Amino acid sequence: MTRLSSTTGQYLIWGMILIPLLGAVFAQYCKNFARLKLLSCLSFFPFFCALTLYPTVFIHKSPIPAGLDIFISGINFYLDGLSLFFCLFTSLIWSLASIYGYAYLHTDKGMQRYTGAWLLALSANLGLVIAEDLLTFFLFWELLSLSAYLLISHEQDEAALYAGKKYLALSLPGGICLLGGILILHTGTNSLQWSALWQNAGLSIQNWRIALTLILLGLMVKCGLMPLHIWLPDAHPAAPTPASALLSGVMIKAGAYGMIRLAQGYLQSYAVSPWTVQGHQLGYILLWVGLINMLLGVGLALFQSNAKRLLAYHSISQMGYIVLGIGMCLYWGEATALSGSLYHVVNHALFKSSLFLIVGVIYWQTGKLNLKELGGWFKLLPLLFVLALIASLGISGIPLFNGYVSKTLLHTCLSDGLKNFPVHFSWEPQIMEGIFILTGAGTLASFIKFMWFIFIQPAYEKQPTKTSIPQAMLIPIAVLSVLIILGGIFPYRMLGITGDALGIKIKLEPLFHELSGTVINAILGVTVFSLAYFSGFFRQHFTPIPLVDYAYRRLGQGGLFLFRQISLILTVLNNAGQNLLAETAAAHKKFSESRATLSMTAQGHWNCWQNRWSRAEEEVICYCKRWEQEFAGKYYESLHKRTIQKDKIQKIFIADLLRLSCLPERLLNLICRQSKRFENQLIKQAQKCKPTDGEESFGPFTALGYILVYFQRDLSLGLSLILLVLLMFLLPLIV
Repeated sequence: MTRLSSTTGQYLIWGMILIPLLGAVFAQYCKNFARLKLLSCLSFFPFFCALTLYPTVFIHKSPIPAGLDIFISGINFYLDGLSLFFCLFTSLIWSLASIYGYAYLHTDKGMQRYTGAWLLALSANLGLVIAEDLLTFFLFWELLSLSAYLLISHEQDEAALYAGKKYLALSLPGGICLLGGILILHTGTNSLQWSALWQNAGLSIQNWRIALTLILLGLMVKCGLMPLHIWLPDAHPAAPTPASALLSGVMIKAGAYGMIRLAQGYLQSYAVSPWTVQGHQLGYILLWVGLINMLLGVGLALFQSNAKRLLAYHSISQMGYIVLGIGMCLYWGEATALSGSLYHVVNHALFKSSLFLIVGVIYWQTGKLNLKELGGWFKLLPLLFVLALIASLGISGIPLFNGYVSKTLLHTCLSDGLKNFPVHFSWEPQIMEGIFILTGAGTLASFIKFMWFIFIQPAYEKQPTKTSIPQAMLIPIAVLSVLIILGGIFPYRMLGITGDALGIKIKLEPLFHELSGTVINAILGVTVFSLAYFSGFFRQHFTPIPLVDYAYRRLGQGGLFLFRQISLILTVLNNAGQNLLAETAAAHKKFSESRATLSMTAQGHWNCWQNRWSRAEEEVICYCKRWEQEFAGKYYESLHKRTIQKDKIQKIFIADLLRLSCLPERLLNLICRQSKRFENQLIKQAQKCKPTDGEESFGPFTALGYILVYFQRDLSLGLSLILLVLLMFLLPLIV
């Protein structure tokens, strides 16, 4: 087989999604029933595209990416083995249900609305499984929720509208939980890939647990797992039969697809994941969630008298098998268990779709779904009896039918895990084995009841002697029955495909070594049915005790009351805020007016003061100039007077100096005269006093002594002489 180019593969991927989407749009403008049938044929196009892509993806191992750069991170697709596996069985069952719907809804007045919702749901389901990242997954997830609501409430009667509201009441919070987990994951890891939950340690342990819990809660709502299952038993009886077949066989597998993606990422990053221990803990929780849903789902199914509600509760039970395998994969690292879950996804889609379509044929003939009011259809429709028997044996896990293979594989993994790995409590292996056996027995008892009340027991009322069923309603059921048998006869081929889809190697072991367990289940199932039937248990009318519905209703009422109180508080706060805003606006207006008035007044005062300041400044400048002129005049006048006075002083000083300059000469003359006179007096004195023999002659010292003696007698004259001598030496220095 040739390998397609990447461009061709991208065109086919976009065609699988856009062609049904465009058909849904055109259906709203098409009122002709024949044209609506033609638009419904668009359901076949994705199946042929998936078959065309099979060699490239599975044989040549070449995944195909595709994308469109819009929104936040773009719409990104990645078609690998797991995505193509889901696309194949989804588009196949959708195509068969489309053929069935031609005959079933040929007189329906809302065919236009139904066709649009039908094709929209197909596009959303395919886009969801091909999505590469979590944001693209979420966009198509919400689109699928919207289209599923349109299909559930298609009949527009009270029951359909109630079921649709209940579905939305859980789908919307589930979508919010899913989105919250995605945003927490992106905040911590900056990635929107499925593998980011296991490969990136950017999240703290608390944020990782919160993100994973929110994502799993969103997925569990779509799966219909307890206690989030309350929409499922009401949605199936209310929706048209083709839509019921898709709801149970395909749409609830969207949640299973998300869980399988998580488990696949865990296996691929097991050696390097920082959350290995947390993965084990999550696996342990999911293991018990699966077991509880298996048992409670089949237990509630035994009490149902409405055929569609019985099948709806069995959908919960069969989803428990799928979750059980995912839990074993996470808890024990069993890749074979994940392969068994994936195999059971396909098996459940085949036999549950077939069973719903068979119930639709009966309802199409009688307009009744109550098992107690049916019977005797084995004689009228033996072919339909054979087809129903094949589907019942498949879901009951009888050998040579597909359900036996997947259930046996899951039971083998459970037994091996309990033997090879430690358990938390010593009683766990016995409880788990007991739940598995009781679930198998209860499933077989339920479908013995199903077959007995519809086909074998005497008719409740007179039936037509001859009935005719359109071939368009029988052919899809026959195709599904053939696939159920092929899946049981050639299990290893299918297991190989599931291993290739998951990208893991599956350890293939003999599957028919547990026939003893199957015999025990069969004996217990027949015993349970016999006891219930012959004791009149199945004939009794059980008023359902909707404990879960009551709890959700009370929870919803409490939430609504809380919402109303919060709304009332917000309304009061809003009114108070509006009043405050009005008062603030009025105050602001007054303040603006006051500020404008004040601004004008201040501006006037400012201008006045500015003018005064300018005048004062001019006066100061004039005064300074005048003072400067006066001071300069006085200064120059004073300076002139000082100059004149200085000149006078200089002249006087010069005259004094001139007089002083003559003083030394006068003093000298005076001294000379005095000296001459003193000398004469000394001579005269000397002559009078001549020295005797032996005395010294008159000399300088003797003269000095006489002078001193003289000065002693005339001290004032001596001092005058000394001052004159000093003036003679100092006068030149002063001048």
